[in-house]
Amino acid sequence: MRIILIGAPGSGKSVVSAALTKSLNIPAISIGQKLRELAKSNGSEDAKAARQALNTGELVPDELAVRLLKEELERVKPPKGFILDGLPRTFSEARLIEGMFPVNRVFHLKVSPSIAFQRLMLRGRSDDVPSRIQRRIDIYQENIGEILSFYRSRGLLVEADASSDIQSAAREVMSKLQ
Repeated sequence: MRIILIGAPGSGKSVVSAALTKSLNIPAISIGQKLRELAKSNGSEDAKAARQALNTGELVPDELAVRLLKEELERVKPPKGFILDGLPRTFSEARLIEGMFPVNRVFHLKVSPSIAFQRLMLRGRSDDVPSRIQRRIDIYQENIGEILSFYRSRGLLVEADASSDIQSAAREVMSKLQ
């Protein structure tokens, strides 16, 4: 099973991904985590792009995100499928992913921008500062409509409420997998 989790920064993608990984016994691929690791690495152009994105709240180029996904898929070689956490972030990435593998289900974790902002402020990661958080949320809002339409038109999209608490969202996603 190939599952994509999309949602605003702070919507709970990582928590839901961990719950699905445990329940379904398939690996999760977090491009955000891969970018944070890359940003800490050497002085390559990709590392510089990752650091720039983390320092500003902007997105890395689609090509870099998709290349990291391809590398991770090659490394993991998931025989039973995987959970893709946080990608696609743009319509272009959605199209690129569509050409790479068939997707079984796309879960959109819905949460208001104000709740997402509050969660990220409490999370305390080094890139979670108000201006960057707001920029990431703004970028998400600029791009999500087209992504949702893309997956809705393919009959893959399932909405899940992530506004109350993330554990409830994880249970809702699990119930909608059946």
